Order: sequence, then C-alpha cells, then structure tokens
Amino acid sequence: MRRVFLYNKGMKMPEVSTNPVSRKQRHLDAIKLHEIEGNPFTSEDNALFEMFEREGWTGQQRREHIVKEARRRAGLAAAAE
Repeated sequence: MRRVFLYNKGMKMPEVSTNPVSRKQRHLDAIKLHEIEGNPFTSEDNALFEMFEREGWTGQQRREHIVKEARRRAGLAAAAE
C-alpha cells in the first residue's frame, strides 16, 4: 500500500530531536539518500543546512524557507519560458 502525504499551509511540521548528534546524523543520512536517488547535495545545499544549524532554525522555519525558495525558482523558470 502506498501512502501519500500532502502538506498545506495550515499544517505544522513535527519537531524532531534537538540533539545536535542526531540532527547531524539525519543530515548525513539525507545526503546519502540524495546521492542514491541521483540528486546529490550541492555545496549550496550544504551551506544552507549549515546555516540552519548555526542559526538554530526550527523545522517549521526551515520548511517555510525551502518552500518559499522553491516557489521563487519555479516562478523564475516559468517566466523564462
């Protein structure tokens, strides 16, 4: 059975452990998974996530920033066509 989860603006992302060791491990796991999927992290991606950690952004703040940036880029791509 395949499950599909959709987020809307009213949904909140659950907070995960704030333990820096487990957060770092999740980040390393994500990098590995992206490589397996053929979509490796770029130096820009790494810099973004390092900034999130350094500045102590919450999961919700991170998600909002990433979604906003993805929409901005999608708008630029659509305008270029």
